[in-house]
Amino acid sequence: MTLFEQVKECVTARQAAEHYGIKVKGNGMACCPFHKDRHPSMKADKIYHCFACGVGGDAIDFTARLFGMSQYEAAKPVLQERCNYITSTIITFVAWEIWHFSYFYIEGTLPQVQAFEFSLGLFVNCFILSALFIKTKSLWICVMTHSLINVFSQLAIGGNQYVAYVCKIIIIVMAIVLSTSEQNKKETDASVH
Repeated sequence: MTLFEQVKECVTARQAAEHYGIKVKGNGMACCPFHKDRHPSMKADKIYHCFACGVGGDAIDFTARLFGMSQYEAAKPVLQERCNYITSTIITFVAWEIWHFSYFYIEGTLPQVQAFEFSLGLFVNCFILSALFIKTKSLWICVMTHSLINVFSQLAIGGNQYVAYVCKIIIIVMAIVLSTSEQNKKETDASVH
């Protein structure tokens, strides 16, 4: 089951709309956030459809359109809310790995890719970026960090592999500790209020 299928199984478009502050009536009708709508013209249940502007789709489409992000970016936070941090990050890693290796295949550069080293780096990046997003809630910071990681990884080719592996393990552990402590803090704050 893909990342998108898992999110679609867990979350309806109505739940996504309500989560982001859209008031959905008992009959599933709501004012569409994608155009100036004074009278409910959007039906939101398992999927959503606006009868006025014609947009529609599932929970991932709704979130992606609402925030102007890719479907992948929209699915990850929903998945993290439903699964624990490590599980959602590993699922994200698998989705990224499929995307990257498909891209390398299409581009014709797959034979030049060192699969193990690339996959390990991608695995570490998933932990770094997910922990960073949990801490900052800023996609911009994650995108810039991802760019810097890509640049520095090209500069560091040819170094001591054992040092690199130890650093990657330390980074994964730090990301798990940071994310877990941040989630525990949120749970504590929520229980206090």
